[in-house]
Amino acid sequence: MSSKIIPVSRRELIRRLRKLGFDGPYPGSKHDVMARGDDSVINPNSHRGEDIGVNLIIKILKQAGISRDEWIPHFALTFQSIIFFAVLPEQI
Repeated sequence: MSSKIIPVSRRELIRRLRKLGFDGPYPGSKHDVMARGDDSVINPNSHRGEDIGVNLIIKILKQAGISRDEWIPHFALTFQSIIFFAVLPEQI
C-alpha cells in the first residue's frame, strides 16, 4: 500500500470525505462546504474535470482534521476493489 497522497477528482474527494463522516456538499457563497460535527471543509470548484492537486488536498485534510493515515486507506481499498473487479472476470 502506498503512503503517498495523489491527485483526485472533485467527485472522488467528496466520496472520500463522505466515507470519513462528512455530510454535504452544501452550497456556500463561493464554494460548496461539507460538515462533520463542528468541523467543516471548503470544497474546491470543478475546473473542466481537472484533478485536485496534492498541495490543495493536504490543505483540505488539515482543515478537516483528517490525518494522512485516515486518508490513505480509503484510497487503497477503492483501488484494490477496482483491481479485484477488473481481474475477477478473467479468472472465471
